[in-house]
Amino acid sequence: MIKNDAKAAFMAASLLESATFWTVFVGAVTTLVGAVVGAWLSHRYSNPKQQLEFQWRKNTALLEAASGASALAVSHSGSALTEPRIIDFFIRNAGKKDITADSFHGGASIEVKLDSKIIEVKGVDNAPDTSAAPSWSISPSQDRLLIAPSLLVGRQEVSFSVIVDGPGDESKFRFIAPLSGVSPRNVPTTDPNRKGVRLPAAAVFVLAVSMMSTLIVFGNTMTDNAKQREQNDELQRSGHTLGLCMVRAQQKHENTLPTSCFAAADSFGIWSLKR
Repeated sequence: MIKNDAKAAFMAASLLESATFWTVFVGAVTTLVGAVVGAWLSHRYSNPKQQLEFQWRKNTALLEAASGASALAVSHSGSALTEPRIIDFFIRNAGKKDITADSFHGGASIEVKLDSKIIEVKGVDNAPDTSAAPSWSISPSQDRLLIAPSLLVGRQEVSFSVIVDGPGDESKFRFIAPLSGVSPRNVPTTDPNRKGVRLPAAAVFVLAVSMMSTLIVFGNTMTDNAKQREQNDELQRSGHTLGLCMVRAQQKHENTLPTSCFAAADSFGIWSLKR
């Protein structure tokens, strides 16, 4: 058992010291990485995903809470508002593929709940300018903003600024999107820019190229080291052979080496011993 383990260890060490092994290994790994990344990129671009993102951006109170009585008041159409505020949120088609009106299941609208009574939509910003903003309405109960089935082209972003009356608790923000084949995603608002973080295909490609370059450099280094070890081993064997030949020639009182030792003499540049 011990002999078998020692033999296996010796064979493994010999394999790792082989220049041929490292050439084949690095070539195989580089080819595999290139094939996997190439297949992934091809699938990604030939089958673009429909991605709808949404985000609560800002909640601005129009009346700051005060300990004492205040003469300030906000009203709308003659009705006083007790907790007036402006809430900003956006929806964005984050993919390259358009989201069409047919994607809205059963023609149902997107519902946005802001944990407040919706008073009025103050403004709607749409980008790019070549796209059309979707139609919207306020539900009869004034607790939801309804976004009608519409075409959202790739990378289109629609921002809403809404006047509400109520607490406007972000934790109770609800976005209900009855879309077929589209998974809505709430973009975290913890980062300063309030943007979603994704790893683009270009970054994957650059990372793959960097990995393959590193592998090639590593493989070339290991191959050169292995070749140097092989040359040193060959030189050591030639030295041993030459030493034996010289001892035998001395024992026979000969001034030249037999032809069987010429290769060893060539390794050390001792041509005089061949004559």
